[in-house]
Amino acid sequence: MFRVALKKIYKIIPMKGFLFSLLKSFYIPSRSIYQHLTFEGVVDLNLDDNKFKIYNPGTLIENQLFWNGINGFEPNSLRI
Repeated sequence: MFRVALKKIYKIIPMKGFLFSLLKSFYIPSRSIYQHLTFEGVVDLNLDDNKFKIYNPGTLIENQLFWNGINGFEPNSLRI
């Protein structure tokens, strides 16, 4: 029950994308931590000299791309 309450509170925290971007500029947590730090919103993704914007619905792949950039999920496939 406590865990369910925490999840509901976490879901309504405003500006998580901004806060996580700020955190990412100083420190990238380990995967075991950042897999739980999800949010919905637009994410900037850099590939060499190109910048892409993708929508992050708070799912696994987009979350990995947010925290680790292009190397976050199947980097060879994404480069192609």
